[in-house]
Amino acid sequence: MKAAVIGCGQMGAAPSARLEGLVPGGWLPISHVECLRQVEGVELAALCDMDSALLEARGRHYGITALYTDYRRMLDEVRPDVVTVATRTPPKHDIVTVACGAGVRGIYVEKPLANSIAEADSVLSCAAAAGVTLVYGVNRRYHPTYREARRMLLDGAIGEPIEVVAEHGRAPLFWSHPHTVDLALFLLERTDLLEVQASLDPETVEQRGELHVDSDPVVEHARFTFGSGTSAILLQTGGLSVRVGGTRGTLTVHGDGSYIQLNRPLREDAAYFLDQRFLPTLPGRSATVTALAELVGALDDSGLSPVSSAEIGTGLRMLMGAVWSHLQGSRPVAATDIPQQLVVTGRYGDVYA
Repeated sequence: MKAAVIGCGQMGAAPSARLEGLVPGGWLPISHVECLRQVEGVELAALCDMDSALLEARGRHYGITALYTDYRRMLDEVRPDVVTVATRTPPKHDIVTVACGAGVRGIYVEKPLANSIAEADSVLSCAAAAGVTLVYGVNRRYHPTYREARRMLLDGAIGEPIEVVAEHGRAPLFWSHPHTVDLALFLLERTDLLEVQASLDPETVEQRGELHVDSDPVVEHARFTFGSGTSAILLQTGGLSVRVGGTRGTLTVHGDGSYIQLNRPLREDAAYFLDQRFLPTLPGRSATVTALAELVGALDDSGLSPVSSAEIGTGLRMLMGAVWSHLQGSRPVAATDIPQQLVVTGRYGDVYA
C-alpha cells in the first residue's frame, strides 16, 4: 500500500528525537513520516511541501527521492492509497477534496480539520461520498494510557461517567483544544452536543465581522452539555490532566498520559473517595503509529476507523460553539444555533493553526 505525506513541517516530517525525554511514553515517534515507516504493509512513496528547501532537506534525511511541491501533481503521478495531511488549516479542504477524487482510499488529517462548520461538513461529506476513510489527528484517543482509561470507564470502574474536566492550561482554541474536546467525546462516548457556554480572553479575540474571528482565542473557561446531563469542562489549570467524574468515583489521567489515578469510596455509602490506586503508563507503540495502523486496517476491512465522522464534526462544533458563546456575551448557546458560516482563522501572529 503506497503512502504520501503532504506537509513536511513539525508534525509531518520533523525527527522525533527533538522530543526524547520531554514527553511520556506512548508519544514517540510522532511525525507522519516516521510513523508510516512503522506500519506494516505500507510503503512511503512521496513527500510534498510548498517549501522546496524544507522538502529537499526532509527528502535527504529520510532517503526519499519522490519530492513534490504540487500536491495535485503528486496525487496524479504517485497514485497513493493513503495520504497524510500536516499543513496549516486553510488549504486542508481543497487537499482532502482533491485527494478524495484522485483515488486515495485513506486520509489522516492533522487538527484542526477546518475553519468553519460548513467547511468541515463539506470535507466529511466528500470523504463519505467517495468511500474514503478519514482519520483525524487528535492523537490522545490513540494513546495506550487514554485507551486504558476508556476501557476502565466502560467496565464501570467509577460507575456511570457524568463529567470530564480537562486541565490543559491557558491554551488557544485551535492550537490546543481540538485535543481536549475530542478527549471528552472519546471518554464520555457521546456526540449529542446540546449546549455550549464559554468565555475567552478578550485580548485574543480579533473579530473582523459578525461571523469572522481572525485569531486563535485563548480559552478561559468552557462548558459543553450533552444528553442525559453529562458535560465536559475546560479549565485554565495546567498539568495536562483529564479527570472523569462518575457516580462511584473519579478517574484521572495525569501528565498527558503519564499515569492513571483511580479514586473510589471504601464503602458503597461512603461520601469520600479514599480508595486510591495509581496505574503507570502502559507500554505500547506510539499514538500516531496506532492511528495510522488502524487506518490501514480499516482499508483492509480488518478493523473499524478509530474516529467517526460524527466525532470529528462534533469536536469542531464544540470549538466554534465556544467562540459563538463568547461573542454572545458568554451566555449559553444551543448547538443548533451555532452559525455554520462562523469562521475562526486560528491565526497566531503570522502563522495559522
